[in-house]
Amino acid sequence: FFFKQKTAYEIRNCDWSSDVCSSDLDARFKTIHNARHVAPKYKQLIYWITTDSLLDGRRILRSSPRGICPECGQMASRAHMFRDCPLVKHIWNIASQLGARHWNNYSDFQYGYIPTILADESPIKIFHVCFLWALWIHWLQQFIGEPLPDRQTQINNIIETARKEFFKRIYELNSTVQWINLNKLRKKNDSGNPASV
Repeated sequence: FFFKQKTAYEIRNCDWSSDVCSSDLDARFKTIHNARHVAPKYKQLIYWITTDSLLDGRRILRSSPRGICPECGQMASRAHMFRDCPLVKHIWNIASQLGARHWNNYSDFQYGYIPTILADESPIKIFHVCFLWALWIHWLQQFIGEPLPDRQTQINNIIETARKEFFKRIYELNSTVQWINLNKLRKKNDSGNPASV
């Protein structure tokens, strides 16, 4: 409990203007907390990225050299892990091609919208979250010291993980969205009709 308070205090007093997590942290935390349409693991990942509490290369390097990206030799910061690494850029290019083939209104992933990615039930955003999760799994394998396969196998594994996660989420999404919409309708009816308590 104390750790969370300290983290929130530190977050409020930091300059986030140049980072993924700029202003209006309370609204962003509320968005993450209230995202009923995604599994808790995604909310936790987005929270870690937003609050800079993610296990990244900077933290790993304190005790192990595994915090260095094997692809390019850079420290695996959160921006590197999800945006700057050449392997990650390649993955996002593949994701963009796949998304553009499926959705006419597809928009490419933007690192800066991570804190608000859970704001609505858009299948495109769920698609992006699944790729973030797949990249996170990839980095965890690097950090715990699992031997990494060749580059193409890594790419295939990341894409396959994202694909499986997306299909699971899409199957869940319809019933979740229906449940959310029914609750919204019920709340609207309850507030408009004081006799129905």
